[in-house]
Amino acid sequence: MGIREELMRRSIPFVPLFAICAAIAVAQPVVNQGGIVNAASYGLDSLPNAGIAQGSIFTVFGARLGPATLQTAGAFPLSTTLGGTSIRVTAGGTTTDAIMLYTSAGQVAAILPSKMPVGAGTLTLTYNAKASSPMTIHVVRSNFGVFARSMAGSGPAVVQNYVSQASMPFNSPIQAAQPGQVMVLWGTGLGPVNVDETNPPGAVDPGTDLEVWVGNQKVAIQYKGRSPNYAGEDQINFQLPQNVPQGCYVPVAMKAGGVMSNFTSIAIAPQGGICSDPHGIQASDLQRIASGQSLKLAWIQLLRENFTLGVPGAVVATGKVDMAWGDFFRWDAGTVGQSAALNSVGGVALGSCAVVTGGDNFFGSLVLRSGSRLNVGPALTLRGPNGTKSLPLDKSGLYEKNAMGYAVTPAIFGTPKGPPFLDPGAYTVDNGAGGPDAGGFHASLTIPNAPAPLSWTNLDSIQTIDRSQDLTVTWTGGDPTSEYVLIGGSVSMPTMNTAMTIFGCAERADAGRFVIPSWVLSTQPINSTDPTASSFGVGRVPLLGGARFSGNGLDAGYFAYGEMTLKNVTYK
Repeated sequence: MGIREELMRRSIPFVPLFAICAAIAVAQPVVNQGGIVNAASYGLDSLPNAGIAQGSIFTVFGARLGPATLQTAGAFPLSTTLGGTSIRVTAGGTTTDAIMLYTSAGQVAAILPSKMPVGAGTLTLTYNAKASSPMTIHVVRSNFGVFARSMAGSGPAVVQNYVSQASMPFNSPIQAAQPGQVMVLWGTGLGPVNVDETNPPGAVDPGTDLEVWVGNQKVAIQYKGRSPNYAGEDQINFQLPQNVPQGCYVPVAMKAGGVMSNFTSIAIAPQGGICSDPHGIQASDLQRIASGQSLKLAWIQLLRENFTLGVPGAVVATGKVDMAWGDFFRWDAGTVGQSAALNSVGGVALGSCAVVTGGDNFFGSLVLRSGSRLNVGPALTLRGPNGTKSLPLDKSGLYEKNAMGYAVTPAIFGTPKGPPFLDPGAYTVDNGAGGPDAGGFHASLTIPNAPAPLSWTNLDSIQTIDRSQDLTVTWTGGDPTSEYVLIGGSVSMPTMNTAMTIFGCAERADAGRFVIPSWVLSTQPINSTDPTASSFGVGRVPLLGGARFSGNGLDAGYFAYGEMTLKNVTYK
């Protein structure tokens, strides 16, 4: 099944899909709390890009929503009933039926008619004459979401490199665009239109103000509006500037009607074709994928976080915590275009920023691996100057050991979990005899005793962050030959389905400063009532040229160390 056919059927990390059997087929449908989302972005409740736009495609997650086997609308005109499923929305004193696109037991998609008034309302889903309980829905004029090839709202965008009307290949790290090229991007939520939405809409512009950002550059828009042949779907044509940032994961985001979309990425290379990043897998590996081979890859990360957390004037804790994880996976020509960077937030093109949001399984949404995960044994063994730690294989397919050691003053988190582990010295990692997908391997790195010091020079002045203003971060030091600087922040919103958003900006170590644009900061929720739920940090992350290893059954692996300095801040 191709990208166009898969475009509408997606899943989100925090909501599982449910099976349905004949014994419960007549039971009441259940719509998940927080399970009504933009079909492209999956903007969660409590985040700035929540809400369903007039005329947009939205997705409903739950149980017993429709038939066990997926049914899709096969032809125009579209109908308000499909496979026994219908959706009724009430807002602003108006009640109308949504236009159905597909239905299944756990996931349904429909178009919210453009005539629906904005404001708070309710949604009721009916399947086989059984109605769900009314669920809250918030209708907005525009809330643009970019479709992602991961079908998870993040990672590479569903975007095409325009060569000619007869040649528009989908963008990927092995089919990168080149500076100056026109791109065709797909999404939903640009705004209402005055057409018959049960039929192809034609080329119609909703009139919503739109800005397109690639890297940290605003780019020229050639067309914005409905995709002529696809109801509810929007098409944005824009041209890359000649000086656009280059890399395999250059962020792309839209600002429609003053609200930022989700962030996705595109690949850009000087002549198109195979892209490259100094902090990503090598171009030679991507060339092998382009030639039809599949690659078994490994990403093993050690991370130390130095932090000052708490509320000024109250309890403030300082300390450090050490973590490690490993991810093993197979990429081929199909899956490489759906997967995020090795370091999913910090792996963006240098000089730019990315944003990722997620729910209960937030770490999983950061990893965003497409393709098959590999089982390389029951655990990894990490050895260093302070002894040995085991990184066991967890149910998600990752090998991880969070909080392998920490020191906090005062001891507000209870009994310390041993001393910090990641002190300077030599480290090795291995998987013993291996597992079903790879034999035994061994990798090593050294955390230097006296690395080039990286000093965050305006740390003390960043406490309350105005999301409507650019923010400048400055530092000195760092080693530009072996590392880059990662700047980022996060906010956690404890709602019914915990929402969290994190942004990361990457820059060369010798740049000494980075300006975070206000449109990036605007993606963070306001958290003035609970400053302990947010953080901001600056750190050092390695370029990967010296971190590569290969092993028994692994085509390429990367074993890397990073260090972050974090503090609580308030976003207003």
